[in-house]
Amino acid sequence: MNSTNSFIDDLTPHLTEDMECWDFRKRQLVDIVQKHSNSIFWYLSSGLDLMPLYYLTDEKRIKNPLKEVHLFLFSDYGVVFNDPENLKENIDKKGPEKLPSRKGEFYLTQMIPLHLNHEFLADNKQYSNDKDGATAFGGASVYLLLIRQIIAKEYIEHIPVLFIRQSNRFVLEYLRNKNLDVGYICTVSDGCRPDNKQQCPNNYYKDYTSIMHPKGFWITDHFNQTKPDIFQEITQFSDWGHYDGQDKSYCFFQNYM
Repeated sequence: MNSTNSFIDDLTPHLTEDMECWDFRKRQLVDIVQKHSNSIFWYLSSGLDLMPLYYLTDEKRIKNPLKEVHLFLFSDYGVVFNDPENLKENIDKKGPEKLPSRKGEFYLTQMIPLHLNHEFLADNKQYSNDKDGATAFGGASVYLLLIRQIIAKEYIEHIPVLFIRQSNRFVLEYLRNKNLDVGYICTVSDGCRPDNKQQCPNNYYKDYTSIMHPKGFWITDHFNQTKPDIFQEITQFSDWGHYDGQDKSYCFFQNYM
């Protein structure tokens, strides 16, 4: 059973002026996950790659048997926003900021910097890795990003992305601690290269599938080793992939038969 309530409850806003808005968004996030328990998408070493939002939030683009995603978890300890404090100020004062994407049209409409449960951070320093930009918003380790997608001059508003400024291993241990299942795990553009195989999450898929929904999906643009037998390919995504010249990604279903 997902303990998503406690996962969301572990987050507190850095700025007092965000308190009221966070209370509202927090209720929405809890409600989303309670009603769509297998609709969480975790993107490892994500940067700010919006391709999963393009493919998995518009019902016209979602390929059967994939499910619509209602909550995205992005994790990366690298620099994503050069000046997040200035970006938030501009959004709050001037309105949505257009975001770069290979496909689709996306705008960042709101950013709420959040702090994660300090007790877990203290107990798991061996997994923590938040080197760059750690001073922004008092060292906030999570951002709630609300993103608007423009589709045929209309828009799907407030796609929620919880961006966690931590290593993949830290997020894995945290989600395990919270008994949280995810419906999708994505390792596209995860920073792995052919000469850096030991750090590839695909090589340690058993660690990650331990928190995956039994009917979940694994999306990647590479395997350094032989594709695991439990992964059955069901579809591909064009123009989404960067590994060794790759320009597409593959979606796999867990097959335990």
